Amino acid sequence: MILLWLLIAVFVWSGLVGALAYAFFYYESVSCGHLARVRERFGCPVRIMARAWARGVFWIAVILACSVLYYFRLLRPSGWKRRAAGTPIIMVHGLYHNETAWLAFMRRFRAAGYRNLQPFSYDSWRGDPEELVSLLALRIENAWRETGRPTALVGHSLGGLLIRGCLRRPELQGKIAVVATLGAPVEGSKLAALGPGSLAGKILYKSAVVEALSGAQAFEVPALALVSDLDDMVLPADSLFAGRHSGWRVESAPPVNHVTMLYDAGCFRSVLAFWAECGVEKA
Repeated sequence: MILLWLLIAVFVWSGLVGALAYAFFYYESVSCGHLARVRERFGCPVRIMARAWARGVFWIAVILACSVLYYFRLLRPSGWKRRAAGTPIIMVHGLYHNETAWLAFMRRFRAAGYRNLQPFSYDSWRGDPEELVSLLALRIENAWRETGRPTALVGHSLGGLLIRGCLRRPELQGKIAVVATLGAPVEGSKLAALGPGSLAGKILYKSAVVEALSGAQAFEVPALALVSDLDDMVLPADSLFAGRHSGWRVESAPPVNHVTMLYDAGCFRSVLAFWAECGVEKA
Protein backbone atom coordinates (compact mmCIF):
# COMPACT_ATOMS: atom_id res chain seq x y z
CA MET A 1 0.00 0.00 0.00
CA ILE A 2 2.84 2.37 0.87
CA LEU A 3 4.52 1.54 -2.44
CA LEU A 4 1.31 2.38 -4.30
CA TRP A 5 1.04 5.77 -2.61
CA LEU A 6 4.70 6.48 -3.34
CA LEU A 7 4.10 5.63 -7.00
CA ILE A 8 1.08 7.93 -7.13
CA ALA A 9 3.08 10.72 -5.46
CA VAL A 10 5.89 10.34 -8.01
CA PHE A 11 3.51 10.62 -10.97
CA VAL A 12 1.66 13.57 -9.44
CA TRP A 13 4.93 15.39 -8.79
CA SER A 14 6.16 14.58 -12.31
CA GLY A 15 2.91 15.85 -13.80
CA LEU A 16 3.07 19.12 -11.85
CA VAL A 17 6.70 19.76 -12.80
CA GLY A 18 5.93 19.07 -16.45
CA ALA A 19 2.82 21.26 -16.43
CA LEU A 20 4.68 24.16 -14.84
CA ALA A 21 7.52 23.84 -17.34
CA TYR A 22 5.09 23.90 -20.27
CA ALA A 23 3.28 26.91 -18.80
CA PHE A 24 6.58 28.81 -18.91
CA PHE A 25 7.28 27.33 -22.36
CA TYR A 26 3.95 28.61 -23.72
CA TYR A 27 4.50 32.10 -22.31
CA GLU A 28 8.06 32.36 -23.68
CA SER A 29 7.05 30.87 -27.05
CA VAL A 30 4.33 33.47 -27.49
CA SER A 31 6.74 36.24 -26.52
CA CYS A 32 9.54 35.23 -28.90
CA GLY A 33 7.37 33.97 -31.76
CA HIS A 34 8.40 30.32 -31.40
CA LEU A 35 4.77 29.26 -31.00
CA ALA A 36 4.16 30.14 -34.66
CA ARG A 37 6.89 27.68 -35.64
CA VAL A 38 5.28 24.97 -33.49
CA ARG A 39 1.87 25.63 -35.05
CA GLU A 40 3.31 25.57 -38.57
CA ARG A 41 5.09 22.25 -38.04
CA PHE A 42 2.64 20.33 -35.82
CA GLY A 43 -0.73 22.06 -35.90
CA CYS A 44 -2.52 22.93 -32.66
CA PRO A 45 0.22 23.85 -30.14
CA VAL A 46 -1.87 22.89 -27.09
CA ARG A 47 -2.55 19.41 -28.44
CA ILE A 48 1.07 18.66 -29.31
CA MET A 49 2.24 20.12 -25.99
CA ALA A 50 -0.22 17.90 -24.12
CA ARG A 51 1.13 14.83 -25.89
CA ALA A 52 4.72 15.79 -25.12
CA TRP A 53 3.75 16.50 -21.49
CA ALA A 54 2.10 13.09 -21.10
CA ARG A 55 5.18 11.25 -22.37
CA GLY A 56 7.37 13.46 -20.22
CA VAL A 57 5.44 12.62 -17.05
CA PHE A 58 6.22 8.95 -17.51
CA TRP A 59 9.91 9.49 -18.21
CA ILE A 60 10.38 11.94 -15.35
CA ALA A 61 8.95 9.26 -13.06
CA VAL A 62 11.40 6.74 -14.54
CA ILE A 63 14.27 9.16 -13.95
CA LEU A 64 13.27 9.63 -10.32
CA ALA A 65 13.05 5.87 -9.76
CA CYS A 66 16.43 5.26 -11.40
CA SER A 67 18.01 8.08 -9.41
CA VAL A 68 16.81 6.56 -6.14
CA LEU A 69 18.29 3.19 -7.12
CA TYR A 70 21.50 4.95 -8.16
CA TYR A 71 21.72 6.78 -4.83
CA PHE A 72 21.51 3.50 -2.93
CA ARG A 73 24.07 1.94 -5.33
CA LEU A 74 21.57 -0.54 -6.68
CA LEU A 75 21.92 0.69 -10.26
CA ARG A 76 25.35 1.62 -11.62
CA PRO A 77 25.63 1.62 -15.43
CA SER A 78 29.37 2.38 -15.24
CA GLY A 79 29.75 -1.00 -13.57
CA TRP A 80 28.56 -2.64 -16.81
CA LYS A 81 31.38 -1.10 -18.80
CA ARG A 82 33.53 -3.60 -20.63
CA ARG A 83 36.82 -2.79 -22.28
CA ALA A 84 36.04 -3.34 -25.92
CA ALA A 85 37.38 -2.57 -29.31
CA GLY A 86 35.98 0.28 -31.34
CA THR A 87 35.66 3.99 -30.75
CA PRO A 88 35.33 4.89 -27.05
CA ILE A 89 31.94 6.54 -26.50
CA ILE A 90 31.69 8.97 -23.59
CA MET A 91 28.15 9.96 -22.57
CA VAL A 92 27.63 13.14 -20.53
CA HIS A 93 24.37 13.65 -18.60
CA GLY A 94 22.71 16.94 -17.74
CA LEU A 95 21.58 18.91 -14.70
CA TYR A 96 20.11 16.94 -11.73
CA HIS A 97 20.87 13.67 -13.44
CA ASN A 98 23.45 10.90 -13.25
CA GLU A 99 24.82 8.12 -15.45
CA THR A 100 21.46 6.29 -15.39
CA ALA A 101 20.33 8.94 -17.90
CA TRP A 102 21.92 6.81 -20.61
CA LEU A 103 20.28 3.45 -19.88
CA ALA A 104 18.15 3.51 -23.04
CA PHE A 105 20.98 4.82 -25.22
CA MET A 106 23.40 2.20 -23.85
CA ARG A 107 20.99 -0.63 -24.62
CA ARG A 108 20.48 0.67 -28.16
CA PHE A 109 24.18 1.31 -28.70
CA ARG A 110 24.97 -2.29 -27.77
CA ALA A 111 22.26 -3.56 -30.10
CA ALA A 112 23.83 -1.48 -32.90
CA GLY A 113 27.29 -2.94 -32.24
CA TYR A 114 28.88 -0.18 -30.17
CA ARG A 115 30.36 -1.70 -26.99
CA ASN A 116 33.05 0.66 -25.68
CA LEU A 117 30.55 2.71 -23.65
CA GLN A 118 31.75 5.04 -20.91
CA PRO A 119 29.12 7.10 -19.04
CA PHE A 120 30.65 10.18 -17.43
CA SER A 121 29.06 11.07 -14.09
CA TYR A 122 29.54 14.20 -12.00
CA ASP A 123 27.86 16.21 -9.23
CA SER A 124 25.24 18.11 -11.22
CA TRP A 125 23.88 20.07 -8.25
CA ARG A 126 26.88 22.21 -7.42
CA GLY A 127 30.32 23.00 -8.70
CA ASP A 128 31.96 25.07 -11.39
CA PRO A 129 31.30 24.29 -15.06
CA GLU A 130 34.92 24.94 -16.06
CA GLU A 131 36.08 22.42 -13.44
CA LEU A 132 33.59 19.91 -14.87
CA VAL A 133 34.97 20.58 -18.35
CA SER A 134 38.45 19.83 -16.97
CA LEU A 135 37.23 16.52 -15.51
CA LEU A 136 35.62 15.60 -18.83
CA ALA A 137 38.80 16.58 -20.68
CA LEU A 138 40.76 14.28 -18.38
CA ARG A 139 38.38 11.41 -19.17
CA ILE A 140 38.91 12.06 -22.90
CA GLU A 141 42.69 12.07 -22.39
CA ASN A 142 42.50 8.77 -20.50
CA ALA A 143 40.39 7.18 -23.23
CA TRP A 144 42.96 8.31 -25.78
CA ARG A 145 45.83 6.80 -23.78
CA GLU A 146 43.94 3.53 -23.20
CA THR A 147 42.77 2.93 -26.77
CA GLY A 148 44.82 5.15 -29.06
CA ARG A 149 41.53 6.19 -30.66
CA PRO A 150 39.77 9.56 -30.65
CA THR A 151 36.55 9.63 -28.64
CA ALA A 152 32.92 10.01 -29.69
CA LEU A 153 31.00 12.28 -27.31
CA VAL A 154 27.26 12.54 -26.74
CA GLY A 155 25.77 14.95 -24.21
CA HIS A 156 22.30 15.86 -23.03
CA SER A 157 21.39 19.36 -21.83
CA LEU A 158 24.22 20.70 -19.60
CA GLY A 159 26.29 17.75 -20.80
CA GLY A 160 26.18 19.28 -24.27
CA LEU A 161 27.54 22.54 -22.91
CA LEU A 162 30.41 20.71 -21.19
CA ILE A 163 31.26 19.04 -24.49
CA ARG A 164 31.28 22.44 -26.16
CA GLY A 165 33.68 23.57 -23.45
CA CYS A 166 36.03 20.72 -24.38
CA LEU A 167 36.04 21.86 -28.01
CA ARG A 168 37.58 25.13 -26.80
CA ARG A 169 40.66 23.30 -25.47
CA PRO A 170 43.40 22.99 -28.12
CA GLU A 171 45.12 20.14 -26.25
CA LEU A 172 42.18 17.89 -27.13
CA GLN A 173 42.56 18.35 -30.88
CA GLY A 174 42.83 14.95 -32.55
CA LYS A 175 41.45 13.19 -29.46
CA ILE A 176 37.77 13.83 -30.24
CA ALA A 177 36.33 12.14 -33.32
CA VAL A 178 32.72 13.30 -33.36
CA VAL A 179 30.20 14.92 -31.02
CA ALA A 180 26.42 14.98 -30.70
CA THR A 181 24.34 17.05 -28.29
CA LEU A 182 20.67 16.68 -27.34
CA GLY A 183 18.82 19.78 -26.16
CA ALA A 184 21.98 21.70 -25.27
CA PRO A 185 21.13 25.24 -24.03
CA VAL A 186 23.66 27.05 -26.20
CA GLU A 187 22.78 30.40 -24.60
CA GLY A 188 21.55 29.01 -21.27
CA SER A 189 17.97 28.95 -20.00
CA LYS A 190 15.76 31.37 -18.10
CA LEU A 191 14.23 28.40 -16.32
CA ALA A 192 17.56 27.76 -14.58
CA ALA A 193 16.68 30.66 -12.26
CA LEU A 194 14.15 28.36 -10.55
CA GLY A 195 16.54 25.44 -10.21
CA PRO A 196 17.96 24.42 -6.82
CA GLY A 197 21.70 24.09 -6.39
CA SER A 198 24.54 26.43 -7.29
CA LEU A 199 25.22 24.89 -10.69
CA ALA A 200 21.80 25.82 -12.09
CA GLY A 201 22.40 29.49 -11.36
CA LYS A 202 25.50 29.45 -13.52
CA ILE A 203 23.70 28.42 -16.71
CA LEU A 204 21.17 31.23 -16.79
CA TYR A 205 20.22 32.66 -20.14
CA LYS A 206 23.20 34.56 -21.59
CA SER A 207 25.21 34.27 -18.38
CA ALA A 208 28.98 34.82 -18.51
CA VAL A 209 29.59 31.12 -17.82
CA VAL A 210 27.41 30.02 -20.72
CA GLU A 211 28.99 32.62 -23.00
CA ALA A 212 32.40 31.13 -22.18
CA LEU A 213 31.34 27.50 -22.67
CA SER A 214 29.71 28.24 -26.01
CA GLY A 215 32.55 30.44 -27.23
CA ALA A 216 34.77 29.97 -30.24
CA GLN A 217 36.06 26.43 -30.74
CA ALA A 218 39.80 25.73 -30.84
CA PHE A 219 39.25 23.10 -33.54
CA GLU A 220 36.45 21.59 -35.60
CA VAL A 221 35.07 18.05 -35.56
CA PRO A 222 31.93 16.57 -37.11
CA ALA A 223 29.20 17.81 -34.76
CA LEU A 224 25.45 17.32 -34.51
CA ALA A 225 23.10 19.52 -32.47
CA LEU A 226 19.75 17.77 -32.02
CA VAL A 227 16.97 20.11 -30.88
CA SER A 228 13.26 19.71 -30.16
CA ASP A 229 10.67 22.39 -30.86
CA LEU A 230 8.83 21.14 -27.76
CA ASP A 231 11.81 21.42 -25.39
CA ASP A 232 10.24 22.67 -22.15
CA MET A 233 13.43 23.28 -20.17
CA VAL A 234 15.50 25.47 -22.49
CA LEU A 235 13.83 28.88 -22.54
CA PRO A 236 13.61 30.81 -24.71
CA ALA A 237 13.68 28.33 -27.58
CA ASP A 238 16.07 30.65 -29.42
CA SER A 239 18.76 29.37 -27.04
CA LEU A 240 18.58 26.01 -28.80
CA PHE A 241 18.84 27.53 -32.26
CA ALA A 242 21.38 30.23 -31.37
CA GLY A 243 23.76 31.29 -34.09
CA ARG A 244 26.69 29.46 -32.50
CA HIS A 245 26.56 26.34 -34.57
CA SER A 246 29.39 27.19 -36.96
CA GLY A 247 30.49 23.89 -38.40
CA TRP A 248 27.62 22.06 -36.67
CA ARG A 249 24.74 20.22 -38.26
CA VAL A 250 21.48 21.24 -36.59
CA GLU A 251 18.63 18.74 -36.85
CA SER A 252 15.10 18.85 -35.48
CA ALA A 253 14.23 16.04 -33.10
CA PRO A 254 10.76 14.48 -32.84
CA PRO A 255 8.27 16.68 -30.91
CA VAL A 256 9.23 15.56 -27.40
CA ASN A 257 10.09 17.38 -24.21
CA HIS A 258 13.58 17.88 -22.79
CA VAL A 259 14.02 14.65 -20.81
CA THR A 260 12.21 12.41 -23.29
CA MET A 261 15.03 13.01 -25.78
CA LEU A 262 17.07 10.55 -23.70
CA TYR A 263 14.56 7.76 -24.35
CA ASP A 264 13.07 8.56 -27.75
CA ALA A 265 14.00 6.09 -30.49
CA GLY A 266 13.92 8.82 -33.13
CA CYS A 267 16.53 10.87 -31.28
CA PHE A 268 18.76 7.82 -30.99
CA ARG A 269 18.40 7.02 -34.70
CA SER A 270 19.52 10.55 -35.59
CA VAL A 271 22.68 10.18 -33.49
CA LEU A 272 23.32 6.68 -34.83
CA ALA A 273 22.93 7.78 -38.46
CA PHE A 274 25.29 10.71 -37.92
CA TRP A 275 27.93 8.53 -36.31
CA ALA A 276 27.69 5.93 -39.07
CA GLU A 277 28.15 8.72 -41.58
CA CYS A 278 31.23 9.93 -39.69
CA GLY A 279 32.77 6.46 -39.47
CA VAL A 280 32.54 5.81 -35.72
CA GLU A 281 34.00 2.31 -35.31
CA LYS A 282 31.98 -0.50 -33.76
CA ALA A 283 33.43 -3.14 -31.46
